[in-house]
Amino acid sequence: MLEMNSECEICNKVLPNSSDAMICSFGCTYCIDCAKNLNKICKNCNGELKAEMEAIQQQMVEAKKNERANALKEVKRLCKEFGFTAGMLKDSLAEGRGEK
Repeated sequence: MLEMNSECEICNKVLPNSSDAMICSFGCTYCIDCAKNLNKICKNCNGELKAEMEAIQQQMVEAKKNERANALKEVKRLCKEFGFTAGMLKDSLAEGRGEK
């Protein structure tokens, strides 16, 4: 998980909490004034600066959902390619867990 720096990257202003800062997806941290002067674009990576950590955390949640959806699509593709049915896969997984 990203950690917000305790000081602004530009002016070194102490940032006691996330509501006083803007952060990019790599954790570069700026005070509100410096972020506005940068047009909310990180000077280090050119990424968009977000107002709160929650915005970054939400992006991470969405990325995990997408990753899971993509993994499920890949499992379905492989099942189709190798002729497995959902029932066969379920039985095989249950057997591997010792449920049968």
